[in-house]
Amino acid sequence: LLFGAALLSPSLVGPLGSIFLLPARLFGQTGRLAISNLGRNRGRTAATASAVMITLAMLMSIGGMTTSFRLSVERWVDESLGADVFVGGRSIDVVFDKSWLGNLKKVKGVADLTGVRFAMVRDQNSSVLWRGIEPAGFKRFASMQFSEGDPDRGWRRFKKGGAVFISTVMAKNRDLGVGDAVILTTTDGPREFPVAGVIVDFGGEMGELIVGSLADLRKHFGVGGFSAFRLKVNQGANPRAVADRIEKKYENMNFEVNDIQAFKAMADKQVNSSFAVFSVLILLAAIVAMISVFNTLMMNIMERRSEIGVLRALGATQGQIAVISLIEAFVTGAIGGLMGLAVGGYVAADIVSGMKLLTGYEIDFIFPVRTAFAAFAIALIFSLVAAVYPARKAATIDIASAVQYE
Repeated sequence: LLFGAALLSPSLVGPLGSIFLLPARLFGQTGRLAISNLGRNRGRTAATASAVMITLAMLMSIGGMTTSFRLSVERWVDESLGADVFVGGRSIDVVFDKSWLGNLKKVKGVADLTGVRFAMVRDQNSSVLWRGIEPAGFKRFASMQFSEGDPDRGWRRFKKGGAVFISTVMAKNRDLGVGDAVILTTTDGPREFPVAGVIVDFGGEMGELIVGSLADLRKHFGVGGFSAFRLKVNQGANPRAVADRIEKKYENMNFEVNDIQAFKAMADKQVNSSFAVFSVLILLAAIVAMISVFNTLMMNIMERRSEIGVLRALGATQGQIAVISLIEAFVTGAIGGLMGLAVGGYVAADIVSGMKLLTGYEIDFIFPVRTAFAAFAIALIFSLVAAVYPARKAATIDIASAVQYE
C-alpha cells in the first residue's frame, strides 16, 4: 500500500498543492512562486512528500493500534470489572479467607463488595486460568461483554452451575463456541464444562481465560478462599480515600490496593509498553524524512541557482528568497502529511483487524484523532526545520556568480 501510494504521489502533488494556493497568496508573489516551483518538478516534490507520508503512516498505524487496544481495555475495565476499589494479593498464591468480606465491609466508605478467586486448572494439554466469581455478587457490580451467545440465556445456564464463560482468545485458540464443552481435570477426573458464552476479556495467560463460579471451583477442584475483592464505595465517597484507609488499616498485609483510576493507569502503562518498540521505527522514519526534505531542497537550490540569481537581480530580497524555500518545504510537508493521514488511517484499521483475527482479542478500531493532529504537526515542523539551512543558503547566493554560472 505504501509503495503504491508513493508511485501515485506525483499525480497528487498538483491537486493537493492547489489547496495551499489561496493561503500562499497571503505572501503575495513570493507565495505564488513557491507553489509554482513545486509543480514544475513533481517527481522530486513527490519523493519528498512520500518520505513524509511513510513517517506519518507509521505514526498513524502505531497510534491506531495503541489507541484501539487501550480504549478497548478501558471499556472492558469499566463494564466487566465495575468496581471503585480493587484489593488483591501480590500473587495468585495469596489467599484470603471468608472473614475478609466482613473486615473490608467495615472500612468507612465501603458500600458493597464481592470476592474473586483465581486458580490454574488443567485441560487436556495445558493449564488455563479460572476466574471464580459469585454470580449474584458479580452482577451487582458489572456485566459481561458477550462476543457469542445470548447474555440472558448464558447467565441462566451459568447460575445453574457446571457451565463456564470463556474468553474470545481461548475460543479462537481452541476452536470452541457456545454449546461446546471444555474438558478439565477435576479432583474426580476429567469433566466437561459446557460453554455458556464467549466473552470479551483481556485477563488470563496470553488472553486465555475461563470464568466459572466460586461454587464449582470449590466443588470440582477443591479450591476455596478469595484472591481479590471488588469494592463499591458510598455515593459521594472518594475511591482513592477509601483505598488509602484500607492500606493504612492493613499496612502489614500482603496485598495491593488500587482505585479505579490507578487500575486504568496501570493498564495503560502495560499497553503502551507493549508497543514501545515501534517508537524506534518511527524515529528512524522521521530521520529519513527530514534528510529527504533537506536533500530535495538543497538540490532544488543547486538546479535553480541561476533562477534565484535572476530573481535577486530583479529586486527580490534575501528574505523573500528564504520565504519561498520555507513555503515550498511547508507545503511539501503538508502534502505528505495529508497523504500520510489517509494511508495511515487505512493501514491502522487494517492492522487492528489483523490483530483481532490473529490474537482473538475483541478490539474495535478507533481512529486516533490526537495522534493524527500530532503527526500532521510533526510533519510540518520537521519539514520547516529541514528547510532552515537550504533557505539560508538560497538567500545568500551571490547574484553575479549565479547569473555568470548560466
